[in-house]
This record gives sequence, C-alpha cells and structure tokens, in this order.
Amino acid sequence: MITAQLDLSLTDYAGRLRDILGRRFQTPYSGTAVIDFVLNCASFVYIGAWLPFRSFYMPELGITPPRLVILCIAILFARRIPALLMLYKWIPEIRNWREALFTGHFGPMGVAAVFVSTFALQKLPSPKYPPETQQD
Repeated sequence: MITAQLDLSLTDYAGRLRDILGRRFQTPYSGTAVIDFVLNCASFVYIGAWLPFRSFYMPELGITPPRLVILCIAILFARRIPALLMLYKWIPEIRNWREALFTGHFGPMGVAAVFVSTFALQKLPSPKYPPETQQD
C-alpha cells in the first residue's frame, strides 16, 4: 500500500516536472540575452583584473574599506531616493511615496537611464497633448 502510494506520487512528480521542463524549453529562445550576459561577465572580469585594489587601502589618506562601504551606502541613499521623494508629486507615472521610494532605489542611472529613455521613445506610442483619458 505504501509503496503504491509512493510510486504514484513519484510518477505524479515526474509528470509535473516533465510538464514544467517541456514548457520551459518550448518558449522562444533569445540568443541576445546569452550574448549580453557573456559580455557583461567578461567586462566585469576585465575591469576587476586591472583595478588597483591595493590603492583602496591608504590609511594615511583616510581611505579604508569600512569608510568605502559607508561612502557607497551614502551614495546609494543620497543620490536618487531623496530627489524622487521630493519630486514624485510632479511625475504623473509615480502615484505615491512608496512608488517613489521603489523607483528611486531600483530605477536606472547614468547610461542605463539614457538607454531606457531612448528605447521607450522608440517603442511607446507618442502621447496626445492634452491627454484625452487617464491612460493617455
């Protein structure tokens, strides 16, 4: 009795796994994602190879790893989050302070922001002025 239940549960599990894997491998494959991943990894390995890590520790100049970690955290919190928390009322896509906090923390920066904005301009339909509905 127990072995029959175990056998049934294993075949059920194997069937579900086969369904999941079948769906996973039937989805359209994008080779550009793999190329992008490989190039990103290669770039970071290259940059990490030539970075002068010994110069990150110069106590005579006040450069120590704990101070660098604190500086990194301060930059993350002081760059975008306060600006978006102050300006979200004038940005129609951000509806409340929680969305402003999320966008400030996870939103694109630098070159990524320029890329995302130009990509959005190409892909999104042009807006109507003045907007006719809330969705416009």
